[in-house]
Amino acid sequence: MTSVTDASGRSTQFTLNSDGRITQAEDPLGRTATFQYGYTDNDYLVSITDIGGYTSTLEYDIVEILQKSDPAPAYEVRIISITTPHGTSSVKYDVTENNMANEIAYIITFTNPNGVSSDVTYMWLGDNDAVTTIYDNNGNAYKHHIDIANARKTHITYPNPSASVYYQYDSYGHKTSMTKGTYQTQYSYDANGNVTTIVDPRSKTTTYTYDTENNLEAITDPMNRTTTYGYDGNNNLTSITTPVGTSSFTYNANGNLETSTDPNGKLINYHYNSNGYLETIDYNIGPSTTYHVDAVGRITAKTTNGITINQVYDNLNNITQISYPDGSTINFSYDFFNLTSVTDRGGRVTHYQYNNIAHQTSSNGPEGTINYTRDGNGNVLSLIVNGQVSSYRYDNLNRIIFATNPDGTSRSYSYDILGNVLSRLDENGTLTSYTYDYNLLTNINYSDATPSVSFSHNDNGEIISVSDGIGTTSYQYDNGGRLTIKDGPFTDDEITYSYDNAGNRLTMSVDGFTVNYTYDDLHRLTDVVSSYATAHYDYDPSFNYITKLSLGNGSFTDYSYDAMHRITSIQNLKSDHSIISNFTYSYDNTTMINRIVDDSQNTYEYEYDYAYRLIDENITNQSGKTLWHNQFSYDPYNRLC
Repeated sequence: MTSVTDASGRSTQFTLNSDGRITQAEDPLGRTATFQYGYTDNDYLVSITDIGGYTSTLEYDIVEILQKSDPAPAYEVRIISITTPHGTSSVKYDVTENNMANEIAYIITFTNPNGVSSDVTYMWLGDNDAVTTIYDNNGNAYKHHIDIANARKTHITYPNPSASVYYQYDSYGHKTSMTKGTYQTQYSYDANGNVTTIVDPRSKTTTYTYDTENNLEAITDPMNRTTTYGYDGNNNLTSITTPVGTSSFTYNANGNLETSTDPNGKLINYHYNSNGYLETIDYNIGPSTTYHVDAVGRITAKTTNGITINQVYDNLNNITQISYPDGSTINFSYDFFNLTSVTDRGGRVTHYQYNNIAHQTSSNGPEGTINYTRDGNGNVLSLIVNGQVSSYRYDNLNRIIFATNPDGTSRSYSYDILGNVLSRLDENGTLTSYTYDYNLLTNINYSDATPSVSFSHNDNGEIISVSDGIGTTSYQYDNGGRLTIKDGPFTDDEITYSYDNAGNRLTMSVDGFTVNYTYDDLHRLTDVVSSYATAHYDYDPSFNYITKLSLGNGSFTDYSYDAMHRITSIQNLKSDHSIISNFTYSYDNTTMINRIVDDSQNTYEYEYDYAYRLIDENITNQSGKTLWHNQFSYDPYNRLC
């Protein structure tokens, strides 16, 4: 095989050596990757130079294997090191035997470029059982127990044994239960091996049915709400019907999505270029979204609401530049796959550094310097922000259990076996305790005088009541899971809601007072009507922003924008078009507002520091007299001083 050409005519070319192994691959953009081979008869890959020009090498050893059935020796070739631009990772192999116990253990030790080692141990325990133990970089052991005869994992023992998981199977090898502590999830299957029911640890059942092609046909949740799915002859999804409406889809001859219709009947069309990449999304009202895509599928330009944003890539498909219509750019630099710097639209640069296993160790930019120290698993042990140190400790499941702030105060956490937070002891010594029903929060209790809070849920896990120190608030939902009634602890505080099929809110009623909402085909709010007031929103036909807000009393607000769709003026007028108020806005080269002028010709000027924080506010009247002047400063954590 010397080339592969896809349905759109894009070809990837291959160069082969005399043994038929690939030595070079060239993609449709002309980028090349090269491969070299060595060791026994040049059978093994020893070097890869990727399309970005980075080279990685592999080193092997050759081990003689003695076979009882054949006096001639056999050989095994094993990888012992991999060297990338990040450094060298090594692999060490060992074997131990216990003939009395009929046990054999194979130990593989991985050492990463930082010099941190972790082991994987494969242990055979007699004839039918085996344990694979994986040690993370902090030395925590995860043991996978295998039933060899049936090739099934029976349980996983975690570093915290209480979090261990156990599995059971039927005679066909289908998993029938998963148990973690006292929590068990059960599964059943049809004759084709498709899951037909899942019973969660709360004993709530979700059922699944399938068509003759094994496509998912329906899901019925624990509240007996059913969602059905339809398919065409090519098994493309053509419809999704929920209890509140149907969405439908059509496809072109290549299987690409051609149209989608929402439950309100609103149609969206999708168009593709000759290579099969999405080119245009047409909403049939307002502006379309268009894409320019290169030969390998990277988006090089996107136009939304009349604004085109361009993207440039390096040979490893990292974005190196984003450019905007005003000429500003954001630039990105990389070292191998690590992002090393970002230069924003204002020319401000942030630099990033990493250790040899690609964990970020520092950033230095407009907001100052941040340094990180990490454990072997990458958990942050200390965070130093402009000289202020925060430190953290973790349990053996990598969950934070203790944090110390720069001022010496601290907070601590505990967890249940599912990872839910059970308690939090804060900096003031207040202990907050949490109770759950499986993963659903049921109670919050405080060690101080703060009233407790309790929650109850329906079978789908939706909150149906919250009780606190004030009283109880109850919630009701429709068959689509949308909130329809919220009834608080006070008299006549019930709020009811209704929706259209697409989920847009149509009405909100409080104590006999109703507000009605209307939307256009893009689901944009167009009218708000009540017995006391009305509001109407107009949108630019070519772009997706509000141009006018009209109130029922005849007054209105006009909005103007620049080419970047930044607001340049807001003008509030009476029904006779006389001005109530007017504001004009201007921006600096970083898109921050630096000047506002009101209808009295008062000027508001704003200045920002290198980190885009407001540092100066100056207000003058039309004569230039200062009416207000204020300056702002920040601590190392960007808090206002």
